[in-house]
Amino acid sequence: MGVPWGGKLVNGVQLPKSGPGYRFVRYGQWGTGRMIKGIEYIGAQVAAAGGTMEVGDISYKSGGLIRRHKSHQNGRDVDIFFIGGTGQFDVAKNWRLVRAAVENPNFKATNIFVSNERRAQLLREASELHSGVSRPGTRMTSAKPFTSAERTPISNSVSATKRPQN
Repeated sequence: MGVPWGGKLVNGVQLPKSGPGYRFVRYGQWGTGRMIKGIEYIGAQVAAAGGTMEVGDISYKSGGLIRRHKSHQNGRDVDIFFIGGTGQFDVAKNWRLVRAAVENPNFKATNIFVSNERRAQLLREASELHSGVSRPGTRMTSAKPFTSAERTPISNSVSATKRPQN
């Protein structure tokens, strides 16, 4: 309920610690039903490409403030980390992850935060595959490079609003 930066989670669903193509690595692992199904969908797409993504913060069971975030209060935001982190970035697998987030049937991704360098690599991959992002309204936003030696974030803001019917 409410906006991602000032709400609470009602009837939250817990993401299992691991599943096909993903493992949970941080704090609050609760989200809306659509968010959890969407994360599992992305994980399945990543697994089909031979990868495993790391899922970070979603929300606490009842929502509210979560460590390191102003948002993530109502289960409609998720941190998903690039496959391979900063040292072994796999462009093909990470493009599959981005595409699965953008074309997710469970929610509408509104922002994907990524460094300029990674953004350019991902867009080159999309262009080479002739498979550009096909969901209008999603922005791959340039952000300051993440400095952690272990992980690079892909998304801090994924909206779990109902997907428009075509």
